[in-house]
Amino acid sequence: HNQLQYLPVEMWSAPMLTDLNVANNSLKELPAPSVVSVRHTEKVGRHM
Repeated sequence: HNQLQYLPVEMWSAPMLTDLNVANNSLKELPAPSVVSVRHTEKVGRHM
């Protein structure tokens, strides 16, 4: 029963870690465009 409780955590943590790794790789490869997009989203969010 204990294993069944930990299974969902592993299922959720694995995709999240992979997404974080992909995001980190993209930021390292394209730092300028990502920063501009983040600033643009922040301006739009504040305007809304």
